[in-house]
Amino acid sequence: MKDQGTRRAGIATATAGALLVAAIGAGAVPALAQDGPKTSGWEELGDVTIRVGGEGSSEATLTAFAENFTAMYPNVTVKLEIKSWDDFMGTVLNIADSPDAPDIIFGNQGFTVDGALVEAGLIIPLDPYYDAYGWGENYSDGAKAQFRFSEDGKTFGSGPLWGIAESADFVGVYYNKEKLAALGLEIPTTFAEFEAALETAKAAGELPIKLGNQAGWPGTHAFGVAQGAFWPAAEVRDWIFGAEGADYTNPANLQAAATMASWVEKGYINEDANGLDYDQAWQEFANGDGVFLPAGSWLAAGLRDTMGPDKVGFFAPPAGESGSIAAVAALSLPFHISSKSQNPDLAAAFISTVMSPENGQIYLDNGRIPAAAGSAGTPADPVTQDLADAWSAIAAADGLMYYQDWSTDTMYDTFTGSLQELIGGRSTPEEFVGAIQEDWAEFQGS
Repeated sequence: MKDQGTRRAGIATATAGALLVAAIGAGAVPALAQDGPKTSGWEELGDVTIRVGGEGSSEATLTAFAENFTAMYPNVTVKLEIKSWDDFMGTVLNIADSPDAPDIIFGNQGFTVDGALVEAGLIIPLDPYYDAYGWGENYSDGAKAQFRFSEDGKTFGSGPLWGIAESADFVGVYYNKEKLAALGLEIPTTFAEFEAALETAKAAGELPIKLGNQAGWPGTHAFGVAQGAFWPAAEVRDWIFGAEGADYTNPANLQAAATMASWVEKGYINEDANGLDYDQAWQEFANGDGVFLPAGSWLAAGLRDTMGPDKVGFFAPPAGESGSIAAVAALSLPFHISSKSQNPDLAAAFISTVMSPENGQIYLDNGRIPAAAGSAGTPADPVTQDLADAWSAIAAADGLMYYQDWSTDTMYDTFTGSLQELIGGRSTPEEFVGAIQEDWAEFQGS
């Protein structure tokens, strides 16, 4: 979303990817200035400032952490340089390449941003800090893979660790509790039950699914609900990472595409989906238009505040016949440390405060789910509790499908455009999956 601070609109835009060619050149991976990172003694540095360049969804939590850090170390100033999602992602590579780059820079997983930052030598590997602070103990190997790139930025999913993220971002289904109860329905626990609920809602004159897909990326989240019922998450990740022989046109994924098309044909999705703005769509849902809203965890605070915490609920995408949950999910935008930072160890110390499982309550108080395993804290309302339960189920199932536009530097346009064609009835499921596989194959071949 926008006014609530979009944490994951899907990916950075293709325009940002083009900046790699226009604004930065490849550089060598920088080395740390010392054999091992310093992890204490910050009060001895004298007056010092660390700057954090990021986008708006983390502003509230980062402000709290900055206040805590400077309370411990009054000589340290933490300066937050926050932009909107679009503004930040449109300029992040230029920001990182500037002589006065922030010490800590948000990135975005995949080739468009993180791969570009690595290839250009604009960020440093964080493996020494993972070891020094024990970060790896709080994240599974599968979760950490989204921060790995080869040192030349050309191989995604393996190599050094270049980032770490503070919270979980995942797509599930919001529902109007009053409407669901009026229809005599329970929360769907299987994909078959979910589709049956869509049919019941339609028959009762209700709009089953609300979708605002004018920007293109919201449709990828709705599609992910169907996709997770058929294509195992591990296989989706393999395709994203470019595994040999991976194929988007496989029968399971084709069935997911056909299911999405059937939702349109049956009138389960509003007819104006491709022409409706995302923010307008979720606000209309909050005002009573629609039973279900497939969307990300980042919408929880806005829906809770608009509808009231007792009128909106959230559940993880219902499992298909395999019984295993799979969701469009990843960790939030990663923190990177600039290769131009004069205080990389201090920057890492601040990041470690942000990552600490003991500080989980700060995230929960802001309607977010901390990423670190074992994070402490109690959800402040029923909606945040729903999110915590959904994330636990997704993580326990190793059900993170990631974001498929990470797979190539042009996939955002291909994926969103092709899905709009499918939703608009201008292409078939076969044409939809074929177009995406063609983009992937061309990228892998190059």
